[in-house]
Amino acid sequence: MKENDFVRVADFIHEGVEILMKYQSQAGKTMKDFIAFTSSNAQFMADIDKLGEKVEQFTSQFDMPGNDDI
Repeated sequence: MKENDFVRVADFIHEGVEILMKYQSQAGKTMKDFIAFTSSNAQFMADIDKLGEKVEQFTSQFDMPGNDDI
C-alpha cells in the first residue's frame, strides 16, 4: 500500500462515521436501541451496503498473503 491508499482507508472510516452521525438521533440512546435501529432501518442499511461495496472494490486490487489459490 502506498500513502494515497492509506488516505483512501481514512476516507472510508470518515464516511462510516458520517453515516453513523447522520442516524444517531434516530437510533436511540442505548446500545439495544441502536442495534435494533441499525438492523431494521432500510436507508441506514443501504448507506452501509454502499460503503461496503466501495471498500470491496478498493481492496480487490490488493493481493492477500496466503491466498495464492484465489
